[in-house]
Amino acid sequence: MAGQFSGFWPDSGGAAFAPTAGVANWVLECIAGKELVIREFWWGGEVTAAAGPMRTRISRDSAVGTGARTAIATDRRNPNTAAAPGSGFLSRSYATTPPTISNASLFATPWISAGGQTIVSWQAGPRDGFIIVGAISAECRADIGTDASGYGVAWDES
Repeated sequence: MAGQFSGFWPDSGGAAFAPTAGVANWVLECIAGKELVIREFWWGGEVTAAAGPMRTRISRDSAVGTGARTAIATDRRNPNTAAAPGSGFLSRSYATTPPTISNASLFATPWISAGGQTIVSWQAGPRDGFIIVGAISAECRADIGTDASGYGVAWDES
């Protein structure tokens, strides 16, 4: 295993953000000739009263974004791995063109953003996970809802 990494948006210490429906909360992009495995993802609301419905999904992209990436801070999950990701880039936006999300979802669910707690948490079983191979990406997107919330992902690089 070359590395185990994770990232969370908003970056640590940052204020909660209001997602824009139809725009990625995060994009995990793999470089050509490499492989990533999404092992875990989570999201939760950061509003204090009942708010409107949210619907969020994880999907592969049919085309990667172009232009400079706006990176999301990442860290090692295992101190014995490489100091920084070498096969994947965790971003929140692209300067020129955003990725094109697939209509199919790897995971999707509606939820309510009130409570200030983790609402959705998915963890892969042993030798399991969503695999991204080569120059392609996957993303977390809010299809419905704009309430203050936070989103995270953990992945392995081989």
